[in-house]
Amino acid sequence: MELASGVDALYLSGHAGVPPSLLERLTAARELAEEAGSDQSFELGGVPFQVAGHGMGKYRFCLVHRYGQLGLTPSGHLPPIRLQLRTEFIHGVGIMGAVRWFEELLAQEVGPCVFTVSRIDLYVDLQGWLPRGDDRHLFVCRGRERDTYERDGELTGFTFGRRKSGTLTARIYNKTIDAERKAGLTELVGTR
Repeated sequence: MELASGVDALYLSGHAGVPPSLLERLTAARELAEEAGSDQSFELGGVPFQVAGHGMGKYRFCLVHRYGQLGLTPSGHLPPIRLQLRTEFIHGVGIMGAVRWFEELLAQEVGPCVFTVSRIDLYVDLQGWLPRGDDRHLFVCRGRERDTYERDGELTGFTFGRRKSGTLTARIYNKTIDAERKAGLTELVGTR
C-alpha cells in the first residue's frame, strides 16, 4: 500500500545576470563569515538569509534560508545560480509554489531568472512489501550496476545504477531499518 509519494529533493540551475553590486555585497558578507567563523546575516530581495564562510560545491557563495539554499558564482563556466529547495518547503507549498517563491525573490536582485532542473529525487513510501534479495532480478533498469545491502543477514535494500553517471539512479531500502540505524548513530554520537 502506498503511504506517500512525490518530490523529495529538487536542484535547479538559474540563468540570470548577477549584478556586480550583489557580488560585492556577497564578497563582503562571506569575508565577515570567514573571519567570525559563523554565518552572517544577509538580505536578499528583502528576505533575511545567512551567508556562509564557505561555498556551495563549485559555487563561491552559499546563502542559507529555511526554504532552500542558494549558490551564486561570478564564474562564466557555470550557471550563475544554483538552488536546492528544502524538502519541507516542497511538501508544504508544492513544487510550483516553491520555485515561484524563489523566482520572485531573485527577480528583485537579478531580474528574470530562468531555472532548469539539474537533479530531482522522487520518493514512494510503501507499507506491506518486504523485499528479498532475489527480488533484485525483478527490476528492469538501464543501469549495469545493481547492489544488494544487508545488515546481520537481513536485506536492507538495493541500488540500481550509479549517481556519478549523471543519469538515473534508484535506491530501494527498508526505511524502518534505516531509521533505527540512524537513531543508533545519533545515540553513539550523543554519548561521546
